[in-house]
Amino acid sequence: MAVVHTGRVLAHVCLGTTGCGDVALAPVRGPGALAVSSSGWLAIAPKASSTITVRRLPTADAPAAPPAAGLLGGESAAFTCTHDAHGRAISSIAMLWPSGRPDAVLRIRYQTRSPPATAARAAGKSLTPADAPMPLAGEVRAARLMHLDRLIFLAEGSRARVYAYSIPDEKDRDDIARLRQMAAGGSYKCRACYTSQSQSITDAAVTNGFVSHIAVLATSAKSIEVLDLAPAAPRVVRRILDAHDRAPHCVSLAADACGGVAHPSGAYELFATSSSAGGPADQISGGIVKLWDLRARGCCRTLSSHSAGSTSGGAGLAGPACAFSPCLRYLAVGSDDRAAYVYDIGTGAVVERLRGGHSGAVSGVAWHPSVPRLATCGYDGHVRLWTPESSMSR
Repeated sequence: MAVVHTGRVLAHVCLGTTGCGDVALAPVRGPGALAVSSSGWLAIAPKASSTITVRRLPTADAPAAPPAAGLLGGESAAFTCTHDAHGRAISSIAMLWPSGRPDAVLRIRYQTRSPPATAARAAGKSLTPADAPMPLAGEVRAARLMHLDRLIFLAEGSRARVYAYSIPDEKDRDDIARLRQMAAGGSYKCRACYTSQSQSITDAAVTNGFVSHIAVLATSAKSIEVLDLAPAAPRVVRRILDAHDRAPHCVSLAADACGGVAHPSGAYELFATSSSAGGPADQISGGIVKLWDLRARGCCRTLSSHSAGSTSGGAGLAGPACAFSPCLRYLAVGSDDRAAYVYDIGTGAVVERLRGGHSGAVSGVAWHPSVPRLATCGYDGHVRLWTPESSMSR
């Protein structure tokens, strides 16, 4: 399935759930982006392309399947926001695609709600409201599904918002009502809004595999903010000042990687943030990934054998992503030296350095949900699938 995103380079992909325990790995950013669902589908946003290509990942017994006719069996499939070739948001809009549909069924452009005219068209009325809602003013840096696809989380400028939404029901037996809903498009309403003290939110992560009210924000002030989204007015339950020497560009939650794998409850408190170590923004320098535990006061471990300088030198730039393995033993990290690094979380040692598959910086990583394989994408526009039997990619 290829989903067209009109006239823009698509560089942020988030997959929805398909029932209990079907979780997408953390989305990644960059000129090439990819995400993997626990049912084994890989969504690819190629470099300098306005389409999403979806393929089933190969298993131990079956080769890779051709592009799929439908992405997932659940209601929601992909949720995206738009960035340029350097990972900077260029459009204050986020879009939602369901399974098997070539067009977006929901476009979030406004801060508080969809325009009343949308609801009027759905009801067959002609109405042009004078009090149109305010459009999104900041860059949409992160778009996530949460609460088992029931809610939408957006990080826009310095604000984090939670939306309730509805999309047209194609199974509606009333043909007239169904056609009106499809013509009007989806609707949404902001349920909660939080404004950060920082100038902007550079990345954010929430859990979608189960109901959780926790959100983790990375900010341009080099801080990390942990939010409780349960109340109507979200509150900060923890703020980590000067978490990195530079603004973090990626947040990855361990809970998003688990899928159907059972872990002790404490494992879901772990998350990782990634940034560059410093130096000139146009030069490759050391990369820093820090592991955090919501129950601990400080950083649990620092990983710094990879590089992240030329693509993540500023607060507005997206750098290499990181992702937990489903077993939570390893953390994969992209790197500017055209390699991907696999760290042992327990010891902090590099257990694998995957080289030879990319001619440019590795911008995204995603683990296969059921077999020991790792997908990487890079600035060269290629996606590679790595297996433990060989140091070279497929």
